[in-house]
Amino acid sequence: MVSLSLPSLGGGSTQDIRRQWLLGALIFLVMALAVGLIRTSVPSLSLYLWGLLSLLALFAVRQAFPDVWNYSVWLLVIYLSAAGGVLFFFQFGKFDADRFRVLGFLLLMISMGIATFLVLHIKRTRDDFFQDSDVSTTPLPLGIWTVAVMMFWFLSHVSTGLWAWWAQEGGEGTGRLVAYAIVELVMVILALYILWIPQEGFSKGEKPRIEEMLLIPTIPLLEEKPKPRTTAQCPICQGDLDKRTRFCPECQNRETFLWCHRCEEYMVPCPGCSERTPYGRPRCMSCGKPLGKNLSCTCGRISPLSEWDRE
Repeated sequence: MVSLSLPSLGGGSTQDIRRQWLLGALIFLVMALAVGLIRTSVPSLSLYLWGLLSLLALFAVRQAFPDVWNYSVWLLVIYLSAAGGVLFFFQFGKFDADRFRVLGFLLLMISMGIATFLVLHIKRTRDDFFQDSDVSTTPLPLGIWTVAVMMFWFLSHVSTGLWAWWAQEGGEGTGRLVAYAIVELVMVILALYILWIPQEGFSKGEKPRIEEMLLIPTIPLLEEKPKPRTTAQCPICQGDLDKRTRFCPECQNRETFLWCHRCEEYMVPCPGCSERTPYGRPRCMSCGKPLGKNLSCTCGRISPLSEWDRE
C-alpha cells in the first residue's frame, strides 16, 4: 500500500538517485557554458544547443531538488539583475550617465535585496522548522551557506565585468575568456550547493516539505468537540473508508485513522470545520484552513503520522 509520508533522503536509493540528478545538472550546466563560449560557423546552432542544454539542466535541478528547486529561479534573477546593473552602470553609463547609471544602480540594489531576502527567508524557515516541528536535532547551521549566497551575488558582478571587458576587445584575449569561464564554473558549483543545503537539511526523515514548514498547526485527534461526521465515505471519490490503527510513539495510545484505498490517502478531521480532509495537504479541502502534517496526542506528543507505529 502506498504511504503518504515523504521518503527519507537518508536512505541510500533515494539519495543516490538525487545525487545522480545533481551530477547530471552539473554536467548539463558545464556543457551549456562551454557551448556558449565556443565560436562556430553557425551561430544559430550554438544558440539552439545552449537552450537545449539549459532546459535539460533545469529538469535535472528539478529532480535533484524537488522541494527547493524554485530557488534556482531566485538565483537566476539575482544573476540577471546584477549583470544588468553592471552593464547599465559601467558600460551604458558612458553614453547617458544620468539615465543608465540610475537604472544600473536600481538593478544592483534589486540583486542585493533578493540575495538578502533569500538568506533571511531560509534562516527564518530553518528556525520555525526546528522550533515547532518537534525536532530534537541541532538546527541546521547556515553560516557557510550564507557566505555562498553572498559569493554568488558578488561573482555575478565579476562575471559580467569580465565578459564586458572581453567583448570590448572584439572577443580577443584568451586570458579574459578563461577567467570568465572559471568564474562562471564557480558560480555553477555555488548555485548547486545553495540548493543542496536546504534540500538536504530540511527534508531528512519524515518531516514536512520545505513549502509546508511555515504551516505547522497541529490537528487534534481526540477532542470531543467538534466531532467529525460519522459517515465513512471519502470526501474525494465518495468511496468507502477502511479503518487503520496506529499507536502514539510516545505513550502508545491507540488511535483509529480512516484510509481510502482508491485515493490512497488518510482522511482526518479538520480542526476548523470538522469535515474530513486528506491528511498531508497544505489546506482543508472544505474550508481552506491551513494545515500541517503534525498530529497531537493526549499525552502532548506532536508528530507526523509517519512516526505513529502501525499495528
